[in-house]
Amino acid sequence: MKKAGFGKKSDGWYLSMDDTILVVNLQKSNFGEQYYINLAVWLNELGQITFPKEYQCHIRTRATLLEPERQKYWEDKVFNLENTEITEEERLELVQSFLENTAIPFLLSCGEVAELKRLHQEGQLKGAAVMANAQKILQS
Repeated sequence: MKKAGFGKKSDGWYLSMDDTILVVNLQKSNFGEQYYINLAVWLNELGQITFPKEYQCHIRTRATLLEPERQKYWEDKVFNLENTEITEEERLELVQSFLENTAIPFLLSCGEVAELKRLHQEGQLKGAAVMANAQKILQS
């Protein structure tokens, strides 16, 4: 995350852009050793805050939804520490590759409202939770 310019604060990683604040949060399941990487975007025009919690953000998604055809693989094998089919070294490499090649590039593309509008129009925010006030901006 540091390589991509994000800074750690409490339970999240943050990157402030002109139009948005980008947030990455790691969430542990209450039911086992499964983890989720949550990606979120705060739209600055909807309010000023320095470090929004992931659940407060205007646009939120799980990183694994970015690869729907491989979502089950990521969730059941890589981000499930109870799965012993892969070694910890392999898991670390896979997570790092996923972050560097999928999650971070997607989130960085959400730094400008114009780009968010394009992503929305192209259906790339499908599956994301988008608050009503943010939907108005994305559809304008």
